[in-house]
Parts: sequence; C-alpha cells; structure tokens
Amino acid sequence: MKTSADEVFIRKSTVIHFKVNLFEPDRAYENNAASLDSLVSWINRINGNENATLEKITVRSAASPEGGDSYNQSLAEKRARSISLFIIENTGVDRSLIIENPVGSDYEGLRNMVDTVSFQYRDEVIHILDNTPLYVYRNGKIVDSKKKQLMDLRGGRPWFWMLSNLYPSLRRTKVVIDYAERIKRHSELKDTAKSISPTVIPTVIDTTSLAAEPAVRDKVKIVSPVIPTVADTTSATVEVTVSDIPSEIKEVIVRDTVVIRDTVIIRDTIVIRDTIRICDAIEPVPETVPDTLETIVQPIDTFAQQDLIKIFKARVAFSTNVLYDLAITPNFSMEIPIGRRWSTGFNYTFPWYVWDGNTRAYEILHLDIFARYWFNPSEALTGWFAGVNFGGGYFDIQPKGAGYQGEASVISIEAGYNWYINKHWRFTLSAAAGWMGAGYRRYDAIKSTYTHLVERYEGTYTWYGPTRLNVGFTYVFGRNVVKNK
Repeated sequence: MKTSADEVFIRKSTVIHFKVNLFEPDRAYENNAASLDSLVSWINRINGNENATLEKITVRSAASPEGGDSYNQSLAEKRARSISLFIIENTGVDRSLIIENPVGSDYEGLRNMVDTVSFQYRDEVIHILDNTPLYVYRNGKIVDSKKKQLMDLRGGRPWFWMLSNLYPSLRRTKVVIDYAERIKRHSELKDTAKSISPTVIPTVIDTTSLAAEPAVRDKVKIVSPVIPTVADTTSATVEVTVSDIPSEIKEVIVRDTVVIRDTVIIRDTIVIRDTIRICDAIEPVPETVPDTLETIVQPIDTFAQQDLIKIFKARVAFSTNVLYDLAITPNFSMEIPIGRRWSTGFNYTFPWYVWDGNTRAYEILHLDIFARYWFNPSEALTGWFAGVNFGGGYFDIQPKGAGYQGEASVISIEAGYNWYINKHWRFTLSAAAGWMGAGYRRYDAIKSTYTHLVERYEGTYTWYGPTRLNVGFTYVFGRNVVKNK
C-alpha cells in the first residue's frame, strides 16, 4: 500500500448586486445579505483550516451599459474596491491575495443574458452586440458606437426592455475564491507491476503498444482505470510476466498515466460552485478566471407580454438648498424633466427680515431660471448634469444703520451631480460660476419718530467667479405607468 499527499483545488463564487450608480454593498438589496455572509463564512473557514491554503480572491465588478463608458469604468473600480475592503475588514485577508478586475460596461455579460431570454428584436440586438465595436471611428473621430446602435434600434424599444429586465443584473460584483486543500490518496499496484524497473531506453513502449505485440499479447494484462471517489483513488493496474517478454525487447518502460478529474457542484441558498480536480500531477489554476455566473431570467412566452413594461414617470421635482437654509435664507427650486436628457426650472430665494425698529434689514427677492442637460438618460434627474442660469432680483441689506438697496443680475454656468436614493429622492451637489452685476444705493437709516432712509450715493458692482453652491435634497413627483413599447 502506497500513501501520498495530494492537493484538491477548489473554487467558490458568489455575486453581490448594486443599485444604479451605487458602489457600496447594500445588504437589504436582492440576495446580498446571504451572499456577503456566505463570502465571509467561507473565507474564515479556509483561514481556520490548517490543511487549506487560500490561493487568491478575484473581485470582478461591472456596470450596466446605460451609463457612459468612462463613468462605468470608474463605478466598476469603486465597486471592486468596496467589496475588497469589505473582505479585508471582515476576514483579515492579506491585501496581496485580492485581485480586482473592474470591467466597466458589461457588454459581455449582456450578451450572455440575451442568449437566455426571448424578446422582440432579440436577433437584431445579438447582431449589434456581436458585430459592432465599442466605438466606430472615421477620420479619427467617433461617428457611431455599440451603445448608440442599441439605443436607436427600433425606436429604443429593445433598449428600454433590457434596461428594465436585464440591466439590474449587470450591476454586480462577482467574487471568486480559489484555494487548495490537502487530502490523502491511496494507490495500489500489483507486485508483478512493481517488479518492473522503469528505465529510459531508446525505444519506449507504453502499455497499449506492449499489449499489441504478438509475442507478448498473451503475457500482458491491462486493467482499465476505475473512476475513483475522493477517498479512494485507484490507478490502472498492469500485470506483466517479465520472463516471457522476448529477448529482442531489451528494456521496457511501462507508462500508465491516469488523470482523474472529479467535479462536485454544491448549491445552497446562493449559487456556489465547487470545482475539485484530483491529478497525479498538479495542474496550475489558470490566471484568467472564467465567468461562470448563471443568470436566470424568466422567459417571456408572447410578444404581447414583453411589450408591456412598468416604469416610474417623473413629472416635477422640488428641492431646497440646505446651505441657504442654514443661513436663514428661505429658498426652493422647481424642475420639470423634458424628455430623457433635458430639464428646466427655477430657483427662488426670498428672505425678508426687518428688525430693530427698521434700522436693520435682510431682504432678498431673487429668481433664477435654468436649463440642464443630463448625461445619464436611464433614470430621470439622476447622475451628472450641466446647465445655464439666468436670474435677477432686488436686495436690501442693512446690517446696522447704513445699508444698501439695489437690483442684481446673474448669468452663470452650472455643473453638478444627483445621487439616486430611491425613485422619489435625490441628493444634489452642484456649483455655478459666471457674471454678476448690481446697481446699488448707499443709505443711512435715521431713527426719530419713525425711521428715515437718507440716500448718500449710488454705484455699480461687477463680479466674475463663483455665484452659487448648492447642497440639498430633491423630491421627485411622478407616477407608475404601464407602457406599451
């Protein structure tokens, strides 16, 4: 009986899903709680097993294609980084064992999903995914792209169907754990086989050709390999009567290499794959981790069903600038979406305070009208935007005694970002810069029986630079509609 130590290479994987534009794992979203708990449990189990060695952890993150490619790449990197930090903080794994693989817009994952479902214009979608490059260049300029063709196909009907039914599953991070575990393997060889001394000779005869020799066909017995279990691995047995081998065969080397692979798939509350390979010679695990994610999408039987989608239609949004509120400056904004990429609205600021017998005042009435362009058309009033503002109003600011009254005008450009919280709420951060001009009157407040305002002089003021900083919350009013695409 011969006993030797072998290594079993095992691979486990799980998937964490993300809401649109977010990169921190949310345990309450989809099946993330079970996935995250299982991930930590398996890594801790490996670390606590003296017979196991953690080889590497691959973190593959992706984003759905509706966002810009550079933005999606950045988002995928943030998702990979957040999951890596989660693993390190909860398991103590060495950072060097974690390989981050952010892929940005996951067209490959989309292509795999499209293969699993049936929907209208599916073949045309497949043709675009298979044959259109990410960008099409002409004379050094981008003239077309894979994303644009998908969005323009059939008036956007398949695009919006995929946006609702497939894209949420692409906002994900897949974690693959590779580790090795040492086990015992038992091999038995017959005494007659052991008596043959393998030596290297000019003519090498393996067991198959040896059995084919007429002179020794009756003297050689080949026993086929037996498919083993993990606990009992039996190699092929070769029986040879050496004295009966013809003298012209001076030396014989018996080669009987048996490579046995045993694949075990274990499934629990999440899809976890265990791939076990047992080999006489240890084979290296490939550096490239194949994506074995199973995406299960309920097939749609009829076109009538698939043409109906339920979406939230934004109608109008209201917001307030928290920085102004903290400065006791009441304000509010109203915004109306126009199509998927444009919106328009206004900002209104209206503090009106007078105190200390009319000798102090803080009065502003200012209205800004704006137009904005949204770079992410997949979700209303979400993501990056740029805009222009035109406004003007009246002011009377009197800290104590002396004051200034006048009229001001503003022209500025604005850029900002709306973070998606849920279908109704957004968190907004934006800044504007441009030109502001004002005509003012300097006065003194003289108090007797009642307060007199005595004008001293007039002047003008011009400013180029920041004109507005906005930090606030936006509430979106709308309704759910069932749309026939």
